[in-house]
Amino acid sequence: MVGGSVPVFDEIILSTALMNQVISFHSVSGTLVCQAGCILEELSQYVEARGFVMPLDLGAKGSCHIGGNVATNAGGLRFLRYGSLHGTVLGLEVVLADGTVLNCLSTLRKDNTGYDLKQLFIGSEGTLGVITAVSIQCPPKPQAVNVAFLESPFYVLIETSGSRAEHDAEKLNDFLEQALRSGLVTDGTVATDQMKLKALWALRERISEALSRDGYVYKYDLSLPTDTLYDLVTDLRARLGSQAKRVVGYGHLGDGNLHLNVTSEDFSRSLLDALEPYVYEWTAGQRGSVSAEHGLGFKKKDALHYSKPPAALRLMQQLKALLDPKGILNPYKTLPAQA
Repeated sequence: MVGGSVPVFDEIILSTALMNQVISFHSVSGTLVCQAGCILEELSQYVEARGFVMPLDLGAKGSCHIGGNVATNAGGLRFLRYGSLHGTVLGLEVVLADGTVLNCLSTLRKDNTGYDLKQLFIGSEGTLGVITAVSIQCPPKPQAVNVAFLESPFYVLIETSGSRAEHDAEKLNDFLEQALRSGLVTDGTVATDQMKLKALWALRERISEALSRDGYVYKYDLSLPTDTLYDLVTDLRARLGSQAKRVVGYGHLGDGNLHLNVTSEDFSRSLLDALEPYVYEWTAGQRGSVSAEHGLGFKKKDALHYSKPPAALRLMQQLKALLDPKGILNPYKTLPAQA
């Protein structure tokens, strides 16, 4: 989406695909230690067989690596319930640009000794070091899961999980009855069995694939206040008119993450000029973020100043120069070029 893992000039690709072993799993605490090349879906199957779940779930779980997830601070569908990887990752093993192996692969929930160095590498998109192993806290597997697909002005998909099916179903049904009586929701359906759960989630996860059939897709991943989350979509529909084939907004309502997609039959420079920097300026005006969960990569690096002040940019560039003075780690990505 942002070209964070795509070579653009003279890079050498480093694959961690063969680093795919689980190092350890604690069956009481749910602490998983694994190599960076483990595929997220396979880790999910591994911990679920032991009564736990991974704290993140993505549409790309069948192919993405946990090391890449951490390097991009991937959000996903469980963010609202379990929080970001900044909270669930307990430790990392990272290889620095000079070859130093930084072993901070802690399994402790609490460790207040010095600077929390792992946080530097979570979300750094591989620009500060290569993540080779991850220690992550896995929550217990919910005993009951319910999914409600609701219709109002928008389609809303809600998933609840808990320890008692009857109790959870009662709470969800009470909420739905109130929502229907108030007119907040006009129609909907509830699923509890796995086949229906997967079918409903597939509707959400395949939106991006469906939009690609329009031709060219301009994609934006924004964080906005929830009360203005959809305003940009209606604004752009009026601004772009017939220039765009479709202007679509979807995402994660609970954490204010809007996936803005604008489609056209082919790439259009005039359409891009109408979108940028307008989208970034609009987002900055709401004190939002130009990247909620997909990072900056190559395509969005020059938009960083819309979300971070000059002092923060300077500090980031100083950290990059300190840890990677030759600029060999994922070059041309994440940070704007220095003047």
